[in-house]
Amino acid sequence: GRRGDAEHAFLRVLRFDPERPEALFELGELATESGRHRQALGYWRQLVDVAPESEYAARARVRARRAASNGRTLNGYKVRSGA
Repeated sequence: GRRGDAEHAFLRVLRFDPERPEALFELGELATESGRHRQALGYWRQLVDVAPESEYAARARVRARRAASNGRTLNGYKVRSGA
């Protein structure tokens, strides 16, 4: 129920560890819940760039596919299932 506080906390984490997969994923989730889909896609793209083989990257690809609709791209990367 305190999404603003959560978002602030994850942004603080990224200040100290800009490649933290968990923080990037959760910021994407929070952005989506607030209707900021483009921003969510940006967080998820960054996540896929820094940790492409992680569980979070796989989950981000699924979320991005839903947010961007099938067949579109995630800021230049083809969104694919699974991974």
